[in-house]
Amino acid sequence: MMPFIYNGSKDTPEIILDKEKNVYKITGNSFQDDPYIVYKFVHEWLDGFVKDPSSSMNFEIKLNYVNTASSKQIADILIRLEELSGICEVKVLWYYDDEDDGMLDEGETLSDMINVEFEFVEY
Repeated sequence: MMPFIYNGSKDTPEIILDKEKNVYKITGNSFQDDPYIVYKFVHEWLDGFVKDPSSSMNFEIKLNYVNTASSKQIADILIRLEELSGICEVKVLWYYDDEDDGMLDEGETLSDMINVEFEFVEY
């Protein structure tokens, strides 16, 4: 399975999905006007992963800022991960700045909605 790598910018996150290296992460900022343009590739990659999953996946999310539209896309990805948890052990590592209660709250809200193991990592 080919890795998906998206180099982020000031308003789009860096995304690395690499089954061979066991790296799955979204980092940076996500406040573009239409985040689906970027996140649709994550959904497509996950469609391929379902056909040949790993035994486990630690999915890292380390976002500094997300707008409402991006938050919806992140929630959709987490729902996909919840679906994957039936065939693969899935854990979400939600990173948050120790001075940013907003991102911690965002992660806690999502973890209450999604039936996947979450670990909150302060940095």
